Amino acid sequence: MKWIKRILAVCSFCTLLTVSKCFAVTLDKTNVTDDKLNCYRTYLVQEDEQNSFIENMEKNIEVFGDKYTFDSYTIEGGSTTDTIDITTTKKITSRTNNIESIINQLGSTISYNQDGYVGEYLLNTQNIQIKTNYNGFREDLIEETINYTNLSRNDLDFIPKQTVKDGLTLDLLNIEWEVETTKMIGEYEVADLYTAKCYYAGKQRIDYPNTYSITAEYTGTATKDIPSPYKYTIKYNKIEEKKPDPVPEVVEEKDNKLLPIAGGTTGIILVIIFFFTRNITVYNYRDGEYIKVGKTRMNKNNTINLTKFSLFETTNKYKIEFSKGLTNKMQGKMITITKGNNKIKMLVNTDYEKYSIETRI
Repeated sequence: MKWIKRILAVCSFCTLLTVSKCFAVTLDKTNVTDDKLNCYRTYLVQEDEQNSFIENMEKNIEVFGDKYTFDSYTIEGGSTTDTIDITTTKKITSRTNNIESIINQLGSTISYNQDGYVGEYLLNTQNIQIKTNYNGFREDLIEETINYTNLSRNDLDFIPKQTVKDGLTLDLLNIEWEVETTKMIGEYEVADLYTAKCYYAGKQRIDYPNTYSITAEYTGTATKDIPSPYKYTIKYNKIEEKKPDPVPEVVEEKDNKLLPIAGGTTGIILVIIFFFTRNITVYNYRDGEYIKVGKTRMNKNNTINLTKFSLFETTNKYKIEFSKGLTNKMQGKMITITKGNNKIKMLVNTDYEKYSIETRI
């Protein structure tokens, strides 16, 4: 039993790998007209697999026991492009309110690349908002020193109280008197002429340059390529085949002496053999022909599970063949073929001794 468990573990792991694999070609559905004269199969094919699909397109198929031959096909769908509107704003600070200069600072376009969408914003030049920023002022001290000479008296009344420098009026703030010349009066030497060293000053207000807050609006579009498979619908015409003459059934006489062995231990063995009989042969399409990859049996609820054969598959194209006994048992009943997460339902309906069906899964 250990080796069986190991094989099952390996098959389960391979199943996870194959389930996660995305086949480039998928059989979407099979429809047969009410008169059974035509069969339509729909496949979903990725763009880069179209040439391979057309080259390997099945020319002859069998559906519900009837054989069909290729007639024509149509193509729909494919990749699409989604477009969205995009809007954004941009804010800058400018030293000028000249509109042309502002547009140059803003830039006329902005690139967009988000969630797979690629596009470009365009500046709306008609909706640029400009706000003036007043940045205050400073006061500078303006100074001037003037010397007045040949003054006969050191009297403030002889000194101008204000002076003008570069258009700004300065006030007299300080005077330093110096004796320029002296003269003798009697025995005393007295000042004759004076020099007045006058210091003038005043404050000049200087405003800081204004700046401008700019708010601009950008609009545009962005596009995204959405990959989508092409839908191929293939039309097949029914092949009218002449049915073979019925073969007379040979009835073998059974020795009644064998009937008692159905009881006891031997009976249990027969029951086990019945339940574990592999009555379905599985083929995988490889290099232009079907190669046998193993046998299996019908599970409960009329289900055939092909998951364990994923380890041996070359393509996702399979051929399933029932034994004669299973064909008789399942005639007119619905079956389900599964592999991983994929399921296909079919009706067993055949005029042959052994029912067989080709499918992609």
